Parts: sequence; structure tokens; C-alpha cells
Amino acid sequence: MEARGPDFFLNGLPVGRFDQPDGPTGSGRYRYDPYRGAGHLRLQEQLRAGTAPRCEYDATGERVSFVVAGCPEPGVLELREFTCGPAGAPGPAEPVASADPARLRAPVTPSCHGGPGS
Repeated sequence: MEARGPDFFLNGLPVGRFDQPDGPTGSGRYRYDPYRGAGHLRLQEQLRAGTAPRCEYDATGERVSFVVAGCPEPGVLELREFTCGPAGAPGPAEPVASADPARLRAPVTPSCHGGPGS
């Protein structure tokens, strides 16, 4: 059986599951399987409204939080601005206004479960 990645959430609502077994750890495009439900719907609504929602997942004793900068094609998300903290700790929940291009281009130096920058 193929290993699957972690489920990720928007404001506590399930959005989908990453294809990478350990989940994403740095800026880039990642494949995921979207869930039908309020979480994925809200994610897409926020992207269409011009905001970049912040989502999170738990992995290896950490809570990984990240900004969804876009959805360039079905089943692919562009992720940025990774932060890590203790598992179970709430992450920032507010969407980032995409009108602030400096935030979306900010360098990323995550230290998430052995990812880039750790």
C-alpha cells in the first residue's frame, strides 16, 4: 500500500491530504487530494477573493503552518511562508492579503521536521 501524507486544515476544517508521505516543508508546488466539504470550499473561496489562506498539519511532533499562495491546477497547491511549532498548538488562522506581494515573495527558512533550513 502506498504511503500517503498528512491531512491539512483551514481554521480546523479538513481541506485535503498531501501526496508526500511527510508533507511539504518548504515553498513550492505540492500535489494533494482535496476533500469535499467546507474546508476545501473555503480555501478556494479565499483564493478567488484574492487572499492567501493559512493552513496547517501535524507531523513528527510539530504543527506545520503555511500559506496557500495559489492553486495553479486541480490537485496542486502553491505553498509559502512555512512556520513550525509544537503539535496541537493553534497556528495563525488569518488569510494573508495577496495585495501585499512582498509577503508572498518572502524568503522561507523553515525548520520543520528535517526540511530545508533545519
